[in-house]
Amino acid sequence: MRYLARLLRPASAALLLFTALPARSQDGATSAARFPVLDGYVAQGLRSNLALQQRQAAGDKAEAALRVARALFYPSLDFNARYSAASGGRRIEIPVGDLLNPTYATLNQLTGTDNFPQLQNQSTPFLRPHEQETKLRLTVPVYQPALRYNQAISREQAAVAALDVQRYRRELVKEIKVAYFNYLAARRVIELYGRTRQLVERNQHVSEKLVQNQRATPDVVYRARAEVSAVDQQLAEARKNEQVARAYFNFLLNQSQEQPVTALPDSALALPAPQPLPALTETAGTTREELQQQQKAVSMADLSLGLARSRYQPTVAGLVDHGYQGPRYDFRNRDGNRFTQASLVLNWNLFGGLQNRAQTALARAEQRQQTTRLQEAQAQISLEVRQDYYALEATRATVLAAEARLRSAAQAFRLVSRQYEEGLTPLLQFIDARTTYTNAELNLILSKYAYLGQLARVERSAATYPLAAE
Repeated sequence: MRYLARLLRPASAALLLFTALPARSQDGATSAARFPVLDGYVAQGLRSNLALQQRQAAGDKAEAALRVARALFYPSLDFNARYSAASGGRRIEIPVGDLLNPTYATLNQLTGTDNFPQLQNQSTPFLRPHEQETKLRLTVPVYQPALRYNQAISREQAAVAALDVQRYRRELVKEIKVAYFNYLAARRVIELYGRTRQLVERNQHVSEKLVQNQRATPDVVYRARAEVSAVDQQLAEARKNEQVARAYFNFLLNQSQEQPVTALPDSALALPAPQPLPALTETAGTTREELQQQQKAVSMADLSLGLARSRYQPTVAGLVDHGYQGPRYDFRNRDGNRFTQASLVLNWNLFGGLQNRAQTALARAEQRQQTTRLQEAQAQISLEVRQDYYALEATRATVLAAEARLRSAAQAFRLVSRQYEEGLTPLLQFIDARTTYTNAELNLILSKYAYLGQLARVERSAATYPLAAE
């Protein structure tokens, strides 16, 4: 019986640890401390997770797009050079003879000389045979409302991308915690089946002695051996589950999937109670990134409406050209080939085929849609918090029931084992008691870590885990 008591000791320790779940403190805060080892893994995952790095790259793209929108407000300087060769085309007729010849004829008559010859009309081509223009153009946006709205929309898009990074970081924290608790559960199950195998091996030895003493028939030995094989099968399945859980946990941390994981002992794990439901709902309503993203979407819809209305307004731009032009390249300002020209350009679209009206109507519809989505998101998040909270309460009750079940199963197995060793109980009753005891301890292990995993889900839905802003 000392051997049996030693095997039952781990279950007794678990009962002492989980007999009473911590109660909520008066201020509603979680009463249990955090797990430093797990927090270290969470910090590592937030630094190295590949999916998170992809979302951070998307956030960098949004920031770059915002810088592009800001740059549109600055002047731009362009260098333009053109060289043309032409032949044919229109000609410009200059009636020099028709204008001056009558005057010259009169002067010749008055002076009695031929000092004023008759002139021929001139004709010159409209296109120069050779022409170049090399200049610098400075463009300055003076009044362009669309630029202001575009910049504001880009700013909101960058904020949405940053919130998406934070949203995934919060989701990653939950995934890491749940994966860690699943790994711990798998390890505890292996330990359970290891102890169970010692029990069934002990049962096999007892059965062999009973047969030797002619207090049982040989079939009990074969049944005992079958029990050992069954536990070996369960142990192999548990080891496979532990390997898969460790590989997934390491995958989330972006490290070798064979990397050992530091497991917390049961004595270091407590089952904290959550905050009250109203406090969780209020926190989610102010902290959840999804709500903030949808609020940004409403703001962008308002800005898009302003952008559509800005198409009815004029735009003003300033242009300054400075350069050289002429029939050949000559930058010595010979024959006045250097020039400077400043312009103020006003553009006002007075009629665009009703496109402006359609764009405005489209923006109004988008504004109404995003406002409705915000209301829906608020209701959905409140429902999500409530569902996760009620699931946590149910899991908490399951843990308490599992503790009571294990206490009863352990006591029953202790009594049946004593009777079986004395030959007073049939093997089937011993096997049933052993199976009930093993299943009860397995149920407590799974319930306990299911509670911790559900607590991580509540922490995610209520957004209570403190994330440092990046």
